[in-house]
This record gives sequence, structure tokens and C-alpha cells, in this order.
Amino acid sequence: MTDRDLSSATSTPQTVRRRRPPHTMRHSAREEAELKKPLKFSIASDEEDEPSLPSYRPRRRASNENAQPSLFHIRLIRFLIRLFPRVLLVLVIAAIVVAMLPGGWRVALCAANVLPPPAMRTGENITLVAHRGCEFPYPENTLHGLRYGAQLVRFVELDISLTSDGHVVAMHDDLLDRTTNGTGLTCERPLDYVKSLAVKMPERDPRGKIAQGKFCSDTTAGGQSVPCTYRVPTLNEIFDELPEGTKYMLDVKNCYAPGIEANSPHCSNCTMLREATKKAMEKNFIKPEQVVFTTQQVASLKAFQLGLPMGYSYSLGMGQSYSHYKRKTLMAKIEGDNFNTASLYVGLAAVRPDFVRQLRESSIPASMKHRDVFAWTIRRDFDFRLARCAGVTNLIVAEPMRVLRRISRDVGALLAASEDP
Repeated sequence: MTDRDLSSATSTPQTVRRRRPPHTMRHSAREEAELKKPLKFSIASDEEDEPSLPSYRPRRRASNENAQPSLFHIRLIRFLIRLFPRVLLVLVIAAIVVAMLPGGWRVALCAANVLPPPAMRTGENITLVAHRGCEFPYPENTLHGLRYGAQLVRFVELDISLTSDGHVVAMHDDLLDRTTNGTGLTCERPLDYVKSLAVKMPERDPRGKIAQGKFCSDTTAGGQSVPCTYRVPTLNEIFDELPEGTKYMLDVKNCYAPGIEANSPHCSNCTMLREATKKAMEKNFIKPEQVVFTTQQVASLKAFQLGLPMGYSYSLGMGQSYSHYKRKTLMAKIEGDNFNTASLYVGLAAVRPDFVRQLRESSIPASMKHRDVFAWTIRRDFDFRLARCAGVTNLIVAEPMRVLRRISRDVGALLAASEDP
């Protein structure tokens, strides 16, 4: 290595300067010249007007922006065209549903207070039947509830069942579990066990709202109110406690007869239940015209009809499982077995003015002016309107006081309308 190469290798590296582009140099010189210029200030006099602010005119929209309103209307029209078949389908379904309501269009419009209910016959009145005594505020099928219903409408409906030792008690279900603190089938328990049970308080009113029932209390001879416990009453106790002349609709429950479904409990025989009921009626001097026997089983009703003297009424029930095509079956059963009343579920399509008229007028025995038709169970104001619009005047109601107030309001409105000039 030469001395020159060694000196160049050991020398300090020199900084390399980059030349600025010509246009940046000119720009810098221009900026420096502007900064060196002296600032000039001018004071405006009072006579001079202040300079006006610059006005900004909105820019003219482009052609595609001007076309937006028409495009919006086109999209709206397309949306409505697509929506129209769906709206039409909903309207058709609504019309079919309304047409399938009890009584079709006329009953539907009447229930909506658009049309008046059918006129009643001469001498005919609205008859209320207290369902299970009352469903609220007292527990169902108790002495307190039955007494309350009888005081209001003088016509009570109750369910009769047979105990294992042959006593008739007021009980709706096959099992004791729902309404009492006991368990098991009613027909498998003796009367002492059933009477020892406490009936549960109602926790909801008939419309399904949570509500507190009325606590049990009895009045002593001195007029004092003492707490008590709701118990399952016997048919003898009911006949003895309720006012004289009270009418009864006895719903035959939990009994077996030939021709009834195999799932019915065989521990309760319809013949035994009939004989025990007959003995209780004779003991308490209950007249045949005071009693209507009802059930949805033809065999059960026939067992009572064949073993009781003439004069009792028998009502074949038409439950929620029936539909349009079974009306002829019901009519054949009523006419063939000579049942003089019918009980129809109020929400069924079978409760129609033409069907009610057919039931009342078909094959009437010479001893009857017309066949009575009952509608059950009236729990709401709409149920009341529906039954009345279908031409039914015998109403099985869950809350007698509520329906009586409704009738009083309707009668008051009619009287007020008739007095207007």
C-alpha cells in the first residue's frame, strides 16, 4: 500500500453537500423577498363602508344529483308493487279468520258493537248460571262460592264426583291435586280424607290476571267474623245451605258407563253416582224442574236419564274438541236421545245463530216450547257479546257480579236512548 493510499484511508470523511433543486432555490428567494417588504397599514375612516364579505353561491348540482328525486320515486313505486301481494295475502287471511268466527260476519260485527244482537222471543230473558258457584273471588265448587253465586243469580253450576265410600262431592277434576292440598283420584279416596283437605285459594281471576282471592271467613251467631278454611262440600251440604228454590246444573264427572273411553276412571260408576245423587235430592226435597244434568258423554247422560223419574232436564255438552263437521253428529245425538237442552262452548264456530235456532226448534217434544241452549264459559266482556250475538240467552258465567254490572250498564244505556226525543 502506498503512502497516499494510507493517508486517504486514515483521513476524516468529508461531508457531502447536496445541491438544492433550482426551483426550490427560486421559491426560497421569493419567500425571503416577501418577508423583507415593509408592512403597510391603512386606517379606515368612519365614512367609509366596511368591505362586504364574499358571497358563496351553492354550486350547481351535477346531473346525477338532479336525477335523485325521480330515482327515489321509482324505488318507492317498486317497493309498493312488491309489498302489494303480501298486504293482499294478509287481508285475505284476516277475512277468512273473521268469517270463521262464531256466526261469521254478522256475529263478528255484532261482537264489535257494529250490529245489534238478535231480538229475544216474547217472554224470554237472559238467564245467568254461576259457573262452579263462582270462580272468583271464592274458590270453585266451595260452599262460600256456591252460596255467593246463588244469592246473585239463583242458578248455579257445579261438578259432582263420587268418593270411594259412595258420597257425592263437588269436584271438577279426576285428581285432587289442582284444587286441594291432597293427592290421588277422588273416587279412590274416602269422604273423611276428602273433607280433611283444604281447598286452594284462587291466584288469578277468570280473565287470567294475577289477583288475590277472598280469604275464608264465617260469621258466628253473635255477628262476628272468624277465619276458616275452604273445604270440599258434599251434595247434601250444598242442597241444605243454598236458598230454597235455587236451580242447579249438575255436571256429571268422573263416572264410568259402557261406551265411555277407556281412560275414564272405573272406580266411579255412573249408576252409583246417579243413585247417590237421587238420594241427596230426595232427602232435601229438590224438585225435578230445579235440576239440569249435563255432560259431554252421551253414555253418562243416558245412565242418569234411564234411572231417574220424568221431569229432569238433560243437556248434552259440546266441548272445544268439536268442529263444523260434527254439528250433525251433535244434532243426531240430541234428537235421538231426546235431550231437551244443549251446552255449547262459547268460542266454538258451532255457536252460530242458525245452529242455535236449529237446536231450539228441531224435534221439540210437545211438552216444551223450545229447547234451551247454554253457552259456557263467559269470562270476558267479549265472550258475553259473542254469546248474545249468536242468539244464546242462557249464559254460564265465571263472575256473576261482573256480568250483572255489564247488563245493568247496557239496560241503562237502552233506557237513556229510548227517552231521548
